[in-house]
Formats: sequence, C-alpha cells, structure tokens
Amino acid sequence: MFLAAGWDYEDSYRDGCGTMTFGVTAALPEEWQAAVLMAFRELHRMARHGVTAGELRHTVASMLRDSKMDAEQVCTCVCGLCFFVCV
Repeated sequence: MFLAAGWDYEDSYRDGCGTMTFGVTAALPEEWQAAVLMAFRELHRMARHGVTAGELRHTVASMLRDSKMDAEQVCTCVCGLCFFVCV
C-alpha cells in the first residue's frame, strides 16, 4: 500500500517555533487513502508496543545532529535583515 511513511521535525529560528510533519507515499496515487490508513495503523502499533533502545538512540542522535546544524546556520549579525548564514 505505501512505499514510505515518516515524520520530520523542523526548527524555525526566525519564527521561534518548530513544525512536525508526517508524510506518506502511496504505491499508486489512487491508493493514497489506504496508504494513510495503513501508516496510521503502524503508528498505533508503535505507540502500543514502543520502540527499541536502538531506535530511540538513532532518533535522538538524528534530531540532535539536525538541531546542531540548524544552530550553526543562524545568523548572529546585527543587520537584522538575514535569518540564516550571512554571506
């Protein structure tokens, strides 16, 4: 039914918030509803049974790595015109 399902967290330092998105890629365009249903069933299964310590470590390490990269891109100049890397 679905080829991929996953979520992503993005920090917006400019807006002072974060966004969480969940995406599902259906095998066929007309199967999108079945793919979403199946992906949510998997999420419910994960909520019920949990994740392994290794999966949790991998996720935390990935989030920390992404946050570190984002923090390194924040502009610290006084111009107030840019929000990311000053060039």
